[in-house]
Amino acid sequence: PLVALLSFLVTPPLPLSFRPIELIGMGAATLAVLLVVRDGRSTKRDGGILVTAYLAFAVAVFIAGDR
Repeated sequence: PLVALLSFLVTPPLPLSFRPIELIGMGAATLAVLLVVRDGRSTKRDGGILVTAYLAFAVAVFIAGDR
């Protein structure tokens, strides 16, 4: 939050607007981590699932292109 507030001191200020794919990615990341850590333990498989999900999101953002 401090960086967002301090960004108004520079030109151009940081816009706090997100594309739908970015909002979906943040929500999906939250749900994925919730599902992985809900039992208090993690495994290599859980880590692999999270890394795979991250890579899939990176590919989706690449395909979606720039603003």
